[in-house]
Amino acid sequence: MFPPIVRSSFYLLLAAALIPASVTTAPAATPADDLPFANGFPFHIPPTGTVAGTAPAALAIPARPAGADGRVIVRGDQFLLADTGTPIRFWGVNLCFSGAFPDHATADRIAARLASLGVNIVRFHHIDQRRFPGGLWHRDSPGATNNPREDNIAHRTLDPEALDRLDYLVARLKEHGIYTNLNLKVSRIFSTFDDPAFPAPAPGEILPKKGKGFDQFYTPAIEAQKAYARLLLTRRNAWTGLTWAEDPAVAQVEINNENGILWAWNYNLLDRLPAPYLAELAARWNTWLRARYTDTAALRTAWDPASGAGVSPASDVARASLPVSVASRPTSAAGNANAAAADADLLAGISPALFTAKKARATLAPLPAPDTGDADAAESAGLRLAVNNVPGDATWNVRCSYSLTLPALSSGAPWTVTLRLRANKPEKIRLRLRSPEQNKDIAPPRTLNLATTWKTHTVTFAIPEHAAPLAAQLTLEAGLPGLVLDIASASLRSHTRSGLPRGEGLASDERPVTWIPRRDLSGRTDAVVRDVMHFLRDTEIAYWREMHAFLRDELRVAAPITTTAVGYTTSQIAAETADFIDTHRYWGAPRFPGFNRSKPWTVEQKAMVARPGESAIERMAARRVFGLPFTVTEYNHPPSSDHHAEGFPLLALWGAAQDWNGLFEFAYSHSDAWESDTMTGFFDTAPNPVHTVAALAASDLFRNRRLAPLAPAKSGYVPLDRQLERQNNDTFPRLIEADAVFGGLPPDAWLANRVGLVRRADEQPETLPPPPASQQLAWTATDPATAHVRYTGEGVAGLVGFVSGQTLDLGWLRITPGDTSLGGFSVVMLNSVDGQPLGASGRYLLTTAVRAANRGMGWNADRTGFDKKWGSGPAQAESAPVTLDFASASGVRVYPLNPDGTRRPELPPASTPGRFEATPASKTLWFEITFP
Repeated sequence: MFPPIVRSSFYLLLAAALIPASVTTAPAATPADDLPFANGFPFHIPPTGTVAGTAPAALAIPARPAGADGRVIVRGDQFLLADTGTPIRFWGVNLCFSGAFPDHATADRIAARLASLGVNIVRFHHIDQRRFPGGLWHRDSPGATNNPREDNIAHRTLDPEALDRLDYLVARLKEHGIYTNLNLKVSRIFSTFDDPAFPAPAPGEILPKKGKGFDQFYTPAIEAQKAYARLLLTRRNAWTGLTWAEDPAVAQVEINNENGILWAWNYNLLDRLPAPYLAELAARWNTWLRARYTDTAALRTAWDPASGAGVSPASDVARASLPVSVASRPTSAAGNANAAAADADLLAGISPALFTAKKARATLAPLPAPDTGDADAAESAGLRLAVNNVPGDATWNVRCSYSLTLPALSSGAPWTVTLRLRANKPEKIRLRLRSPEQNKDIAPPRTLNLATTWKTHTVTFAIPEHAAPLAAQLTLEAGLPGLVLDIASASLRSHTRSGLPRGEGLASDERPVTWIPRRDLSGRTDAVVRDVMHFLRDTEIAYWREMHAFLRDELRVAAPITTTAVGYTTSQIAAETADFIDTHRYWGAPRFPGFNRSKPWTVEQKAMVARPGESAIERMAARRVFGLPFTVTEYNHPPSSDHHAEGFPLLALWGAAQDWNGLFEFAYSHSDAWESDTMTGFFDTAPNPVHTVAALAASDLFRNRRLAPLAPAKSGYVPLDRQLERQNNDTFPRLIEADAVFGGLPPDAWLANRVGLVRRADEQPETLPPPPASQQLAWTATDPATAHVRYTGEGVAGLVGFVSGQTLDLGWLRITPGDTSLGGFSVVMLNSVDGQPLGASGRYLLTTAVRAANRGMGWNADRTGFDKKWGSGPAQAESAPVTLDFASASGVRVYPLNPDGTRRPELPPASTPGRFEATPASKTLWFEITFP
């Protein structure tokens, strides 16, 4: 539970800081017909960036080539420049697909614009998937078709023009002081055109997209990754004269994006691999077992439930499967307790009930009599669920539920559901085991693949211990319009856990130990589960170490190397195998039903500033490992969220407070529309005026350490056995990492402490010197309608959130935002331009932003989506009205700025002495203040 006001431990939030506005601000204007706000205006930063000498340009990175002070190295939890020992923080963007391959003239402009926006590193992402112009592979690669996005090609030869364009861009970025973060394996596939070792899946087999999971244990895939790395890193860049491996401007290298064996296994991606892949996985499994156990007898003893290493079944119920009959069974769970006591099927004597919601229409009735004499006998007793209408895509709007009672369990145990079903069309439905009293799943839901013929579905649920009998519902979520589902029988029985199958073993004259798919693991003893988890962990670690050693020792890569984003691996694995820890996180991103991007998406409109307990920052902070640098190479609040302006300021504030080392916008461009002024995708920040201006102020705050880190530190520690437990995660999302909160850290500790994991139980993270007394950082979350963050630091101050009528009092200046189209939500950031402390003479840049939108975006009535209706450009911005009250206004000048940073005519003073009104009428997101 978060306290009403959460704050940094190093200052007391004074009541005076919440002084009401001294003037009454007019309510927000009525929105325009084609925009959700009034007074919108374009504010696109020019392709060449801001003009040198202007206030925004002064916040940009110094014009010193990247690598001029030596390569980037790791010392403790910091990145340093090798020649000077100076710590460096990174503010970056991502360039993806064709966005990474501009022509030379465009590359010149991109480098200049990025530098002017405070960017000092670019992450090259998704350049390994496609042929040129969308990727590095040769345009005429074997397998190429007329589809420019085709990736089922031979990945052997890089395209000369692609290399020249990429090399030139890297060289121009380097000249502007911008480093390179290079991703190696991201989204390439392993094609039949590459090697016969990559066969197409046979019927019933599934090959994960982009090689997920198997590319970390399947030797041909690992060798293919090495070949690509050698091609890219050891060739000489004609524009720098250096290889990418040796270039000090290459600051970071990532081995394999968003990928890990444990993650893939948890998402069932390894269960139905083609035979050659499974054969190597099984061979590695047996090699690992032989190294762990002396002989088959030792293995059998360890895996046997009777040895105490496993868990005995909770009960041994009868194996009979009883048909469902509407006429002969009661509709309540009254008979269930007696059935359990008699070791019978827990569904015996129970008929399902039909539940519908949100105007859904469905019927549940006995199966009709067979039409012919040779009909399947299963039709003689059973039910038919017919779904007529379901508004929306929520399958839970039609539920067929069995109410039952689970017996008390002194320890967790597997229970098996067996259903015999037939449908009128192939579909997927959900099977849930829920507690109606607690309104939550007892075990994770499962997916059933329906067939048009009778099919037996067997699902094992791992049911946790509970001291008393537990009321439960077994539910088929079948809300698919037009679905007709026939139910012949249903049962729920205890499942005996097994150890080593008879005839299998470690000796040469025995059958090798069979690899255990994830779907079957719940039926095995705890000792088996632990070994599977340990094997997967060790196999993943071996892959990361092999690739790291190859890059460092054979290719002589000088840059720090990371493995993949935590969330797809664990923090502990990354700490053992990477030079720095990385993660990704988003807020307000679109949700596609069933991850199907062809269907309309939805979003819940909620500001993160009003929900610190759910924030993306909490999850990221808990993944950090003390003693290693920490980066966030993908982060965004896309414009599907009305409150997207908060994203990069909040990331910068808490990245600085936590003393993180690199923050990246995802992305900048996924295409060749680098200079477009119209938003056409969720994640490209280049055309979004609100993101670009807010990110500049945020970058200055973070890169230049304008906010000192929180002094105290709190940590969590997770021993190996608990890590292995966490790796086998059935919940959704299937988080495999045992983070600091899992290790005992209070969830809200990040608000007032630097937080993360430690690698030893006796390790204590360093306590830093306290920040200056003038520094403030507070997240106020008492009331969502007024939730906000306020901060002051070395030359910076601001408010983020619902701040209409609230005053930030700096003594020499009082800043009071006014009303906006989002209930007073806005981002107001003040940055000193000339390095001066707050209140000293010099220039200041004031950023005032609310949100951005194209004209005519096709939002639905409840503002939960607009499908693909992006409307027309240029993108329009909404600014916040801000009242500026100076203690002494003599000589003060306030200038609205153009998108290139140049001044417009200065604002006249208001009638109230010392006051200036920075309003949306100025049609700008930037104001320059000159203070004498």
